[in-house]
Amino acid sequence: MYFRFQGSVCLLVACLTAGIACDSQHAFGEGPATHELPQVEWEVRIEAALRAKGEWEFVDAPLNEVCSAIQEKLGIEVVLDVKALEDFGIDTGTPITRSLRGVSNRSFLRLMLRDLELTYMVRLGALWITTPERAEAQLVTTVYPVGDLVEQDLNSREPVLDYDSLAQAIMSVIAPDEWDQVGGPGVINGIYGSFAVSQTAEIHEEVSALLQAYRAIVDNEQDTNVSRQTSFMLGQKAQKSIHAALDRALTVEIEDVALTQAMEFVGQAMNIPIVIDTRALEDFGIDPATPINAKFKETPLRFALDRMLNEMELTYTIRDEVLFITTPEVVEAQLLIGLYPVRDLVQGTAASPGDRLGMNADFDSLIRAITSTIDPDSWDEVGGPGAIEPLVRAPTFVVSQTQENHEKIAELLTKLRAAKKVEAARVAAKEDVDPTALIVRSYPIHPMFNGLDEIVKLIMRASEPGTWDDEAGTFVQGLGMSIVAKHNASGHRQVEKLLSQLGVWYPSRFNARSRKQGLGGGPPQAGVDAQPAAPGAGVSPGGFF
Repeated sequence: MYFRFQGSVCLLVACLTAGIACDSQHAFGEGPATHELPQVEWEVRIEAALRAKGEWEFVDAPLNEVCSAIQEKLGIEVVLDVKALEDFGIDTGTPITRSLRGVSNRSFLRLMLRDLELTYMVRLGALWITTPERAEAQLVTTVYPVGDLVEQDLNSREPVLDYDSLAQAIMSVIAPDEWDQVGGPGVINGIYGSFAVSQTAEIHEEVSALLQAYRAIVDNEQDTNVSRQTSFMLGQKAQKSIHAALDRALTVEIEDVALTQAMEFVGQAMNIPIVIDTRALEDFGIDPATPINAKFKETPLRFALDRMLNEMELTYTIRDEVLFITTPEVVEAQLLIGLYPVRDLVQGTAASPGDRLGMNADFDSLIRAITSTIDPDSWDEVGGPGAIEPLVRAPTFVVSQTQENHEKIAELLTKLRAAKKVEAARVAAKEDVDPTALIVRSYPIHPMFNGLDEIVKLIMRASEPGTWDDEAGTFVQGLGMSIVAKHNASGHRQVEKLLSQLGVWYPSRFNARSRKQGLGGGPPQAGVDAQPAAPGAGVSPGGFF
């Protein structure tokens, strides 16, 4: 359908499904939350219109006419906040050029308005196009039931609710400069098992998405049919095709082609929407029409993009259902939020209600492992933009970081889980050792001590009666420059303690030398110092510690 306007031509294509009020496949933050309070009819209608997908193409279309076209096609009232735009120096006739398909109308609006540094809000029965400053002055108050997410004692008739950790996580990762605790306009208060939140419409969407994701983690923990917890990236569910495309191979040869045209070609070839952040590039002094050269053969798209964009000091992220080409500064200013279940990494097997609710979890050690190894300068504790906060009800990390760092965090957690399994197997093998099994072990004595017989006498005298018994097969005696003992794990611990107290044996000092001599001066190991005392003595292949 074509629309002709004075002084310009606007090509508009808007394809919407008949069932606009229902979309069964929606990402977190793109649909109504089952635990949120009911919305009024007009809010439901506008939310459904924003969640639906459409195909849009505008060419030099005046902003006010674009708003009229959106209103007509979505069947909702769209108000252009003329006074706010004029105060901001934006003409309602500003031409809009934007072509996009396969994304929700919400994402289209955000991307279109971003070029003008505008936003939208839902109020007074309509969708308002306005400035960020006006949106901040028109905060919306919403109540979110969160009792199931903050309850700390499930057995108590009087619920013990920990609002603080969940509220802190929300304020740390979602628009951290926009809350009253740091001088911003937003407020969050816990009362009656709920959060009363006063914030902009855009921030409310993220708060709702975070609560939905965390509730899914809590529910998964309680579902015995769920064998493995799943992490969540807010707003990424609808963008799985883009994540998949990044791993697909790209074969292309580009010679002196404008960046805009090159990205358009790549998007068509990989069947994903790619949008260039024109405003950010211009602010950074980069012309989107700058020609680029590249040649790739069967190269994963993520590597090809890195190499093409690196030369221009650009990067990409996935947001608003598109692959977004922009500057590193913009990526750091608009971090992605992820939730990572970590119960298996911060505590052992649940042994009490407190363990089950994560009250005894060791979050600090894992946080240090993450923040010290993954882009250490990027975390808020050292002045960076990223944040990581623990949630206790179902032990989870809420993280705001760049897409690249989120990928590194996921990889690190996978490796730590593998390492923990290896350690658990090692400990289990130790526990399988018969504590009564007799083991022969030698203890090299420092050369300056030549009275081995006196040392042996001290050991026997200091041991509990009956410790050394020829009939039981236990003994201790001097041999060369070593003390040789045959006993079980408990007996050897007594020998080690006494020799250390006498200052005649230091495991760390003599370990290397004794191994070369085959005497085993440290913890026993197979083939070195874990020598079987006799057939049937029950020696563990790995010795003991």
